[in-house]
Amino acid sequence: MPGAFDDLKLPADRSARFYPLHPGTRRRIFPAEGAEGAEGGEGGEACWIELRGWHSAAGTEHRHKREERLRRIGRDLTPAEADGDMADMLAALTVAWRLVAPTGRALDVPCNFDTARELWADPDMLWLKGQALGFINNEGNFLPDSWKPS
Repeated sequence: MPGAFDDLKLPADRSARFYPLHPGTRRRIFPAEGAEGAEGGEGGEACWIELRGWHSAAGTEHRHKREERLRRIGRDLTPAEADGDMADMLAALTVAWRLVAPTGRALDVPCNFDTARELWADPDMLWLKGQALGFINNEGNFLPDSWKPS
């Protein structure tokens, strides 16, 4: 029997493709023509990162572990620890990717927790991290098809 609130539930484990925008042009990033990984035209498929939402099971698990850690250590995280925690969370939410640098170079980097953590922990990636955080915190990016306006 359906629950009274079933139609209000946002599925927690949907993921969606986030298309980072070039920090200078605010446009999607494509491989340069002739670059390795470019399939012609504007250079092939745009850069994307498949992410789960902050509200997902992986996000909830990360938050619960962080809260347990804070209870154990009995203090707030230092700024450096908080940055590391954010990198851990983003790595846990990263599902897959096709990375293209703002220079147009396609990057052949396998997507797994360790490489994702390396990406998100790098202080020179704040331009990308900021966009990703905005994406994962917008539930509209993870709507089921039945919720999307026609």
